[in-house]
Amino acid sequence: MNERIKQLWEEAAKKTQGDSWKEQTKFIEKFAELIVQECAQHALDFNTNIQSLPDKVMRGNLYRVLDYIKDRMELNNE
Repeated sequence: MNERIKQLWEEAAKKTQGDSWKEQTKFIEKFAELIVQECAQHALDFNTNIQSLPDKVMRGNLYRVLDYIKDRMELNNE
């Protein structure tokens, strides 16, 4: 597991406790929520970074958002 994913895992774990099915479900939901928030923030950051580019160039760069997020989440080598 890469370092950022570990950090998100630990953050989710801090907000949940116990081994019951309810607590495990709560942990999984929180972990997924944190990952989605992280990815959404990277997409917003990417969008902000390309706002000054011409529309044609900007549209071409939007196809690279997935690679940008994967890079920020250190998922390119997996």
